[in-house]
Amino acid sequence: GAYIPAAERYGLMSMVDRWVIETVLSNFDALHGDGPDMELATINLSAASLEGAALAGRILELMEQYDIAPHRVCFEITETVAVRNLAQVTRFIGQLREAGCKIALDDFGSGMSSFGYLKNLPVDIIKIDGSFIRDLGTDTMSQAIVRAVTDIGHQRGLEVIAEWVTNAQTLDVLAEIGVDYAQGYVL
Repeated sequence: GAYIPAAERYGLMSMVDRWVIETVLSNFDALHGDGPDMELATINLSAASLEGAALAGRILELMEQYDIAPHRVCFEITETVAVRNLAQVTRFIGQLREAGCKIALDDFGSGMSSFGYLKNLPVDIIKIDGSFIRDLGTDTMSQAIVRAVTDIGHQRGLEVIAEWVTNAQTLDVLAEIGVDYAQGYVL
């Protein structure tokens, strides 16, 4: 809550992202108890990192240097970052997906979301913002939104993940709706 806003305020997020990416890729098989059997690791990227054109190339160099299969790496980009600079983000996503990486659209619904982005952004995963998940068991509007995002995502062949899942009731509703995965303290 304090570290990232300070890094953003002082223009350090791009350096932090680059450090995280290199550290993750250079230690990939040691990150998790599954080691080389770990199927997928995700790395969040800040807006500052996506404003530079060289990052995708550097990521691909590092994956080759450390012999990491691209299909084992997913990069998460928030919806607000994606729509702020749509053309540049689309190029970035295209380079990484062409190499075999996965891309997740994080916090979908947190900004001024449009289903048009789901139609046009070349992503593999949609992560539904927790603000729609938090009261899913009691709020029919949240249920309708989650169902719509899930249906559209599945129509596009995307995986759908619900964030902020904190109780079993929410897990049950998500299963009924057909959301593929859940993320949160209940798990």
